[in-house]
Amino acid sequence: LWSGAYGYYYSFDLNENPKVWKEAKDSFKYLGISGNSILEIFRKWISEYQGVGEYHFLLINPDSKAIERQILFEKGYELDTKPSSIPESVRADVAKEVEAVKGLIKGTVKTMENTKPHKEGKMEIRFYDEFIPYWMYMLDNEKIYLGILERGKRGTDCPVLVLKKNKKHTTQFDAFYNTWNR
Repeated sequence: LWSGAYGYYYSFDLNENPKVWKEAKDSFKYLGISGNSILEIFRKWISEYQGVGEYHFLLINPDSKAIERQILFEKGYELDTKPSSIPESVRADVAKEVEAVKGLIKGTVKTMENTKPHKEGKMEIRFYDEFIPYWMYMLDNEKIYLGILERGKRGTDCPVLVLKKNKKHTTQFDAFYNTWNR
């Protein structure tokens, strides 16, 4: 297909992750909010499966204002909702959740820094500052599993689009691939 679309899941159970990750031979890239939902499964996988040469994690910056937008979106608010427009009681709850997510991100980083790939220099952890309404696995720079976050839902309850690189044509794959190079 010229579009690059290769497959689709209506939702993506956490138990599916290791099956997908095993497709990676050279590199595994993850883009997400905190990585917390996959953390334990991922740690187990990298301790059992040594076939990937390099790992890259791109997480939201724990000091980014975008965490608040992500939480509001997950609570069902529109992407352009201004925090000042929501009730004070909701803002107070969101502020508590922001602090919790910051802790999850920092915990994920500390956990990943203690893995064998990171200690061997085979794992890079970077941060981004904007809210991106999707999560992504990129395998060998050839295939992407793109979890499309839906307003009011958690990432594991959302659909996943599978994209493959088309060496002859620019496709949606290339737009998401470029996320890593910004």
